[in-house]
Amino acid sequence: MDSITKKKIILVSVLLVIIFAAICVVWFISSQERPSNTQTPIKNFDNLVKNFPDDKKKNIYQALAIIIKYNNQDKNIDMNKIDDAVIRKGSEKQDEVKKDTNYTGSFIVDIESLKQLYRINYVYSNDQNSNFASGYPIIASCLEESELIYGYFKCEQPNAQLRESGDKLLKLLPYNSPYYTITGIPATSTDSKPTIVIQIMSTYNSERTRKTFMTYKDQALAWIKEQGVSIDDYTVRYRNLLNQEVILDVPAGQQGD
Repeated sequence: MDSITKKKIILVSVLLVIIFAAICVVWFISSQERPSNTQTPIKNFDNLVKNFPDDKKKNIYQALAIIIKYNNQDKNIDMNKIDDAVIRKGSEKQDEVKKDTNYTGSFIVDIESLKQLYRINYVYSNDQNSNFASGYPIIASCLEESELIYGYFKCEQPNAQLRESGDKLLKLLPYNSPYYTITGIPATSTDSKPTIVIQIMSTYNSERTRKTFMTYKDQALAWIKEQGVSIDDYTVRYRNLLNQEVILDVPAGQQGD
């Protein structure tokens, strides 16, 4: 083998190494930008959602991916190609329930490529010893028809599968009445409780609306008791007519709704 041939072999080997390294770099960068198909990133999340830690964003992205998959089971979609999820500007709301510590918030996610939209509600506490965000702190849900901007699509909650649950109450949910709705979420671990979310068809921003809210809340709890279960076996969360989190031990005028 002459020296020219050796040089060609060395040159080709170096080029192959460079190409391989470049492919690895591109793959690494893309994998960082989009963790996996179990998460659906939201492009403008950092610009619009404040006071939310970066290491918890994946929980919101996972909740969004779950509801997207659930509503697209009969379609041949590539979850890795859904890269246009954005928060609808003006839909983002956040309440500081306890200064610099406890937050609740919500926003609408628009996905133009799918012509679909979803709402994200979250509860967060940066106090590791607080039970403020116990239960299920992030919920992805369907929107009211009036909020749809791409036209109607049949949206269902993943927790419709609760009917297959072994829990006596969860099997009956969701339950709808003219004044409240009750949905449920299974326990996320063996040492946690299932979560019951009661949405009251009233606001909670004055003493008058607070009284209405509490009346319907009592009716919802009475219905749960009628099913032969103890409310103490569940983590209960409340939402108002606007689907905002309501903390009952916080005065009505400080709820931010």
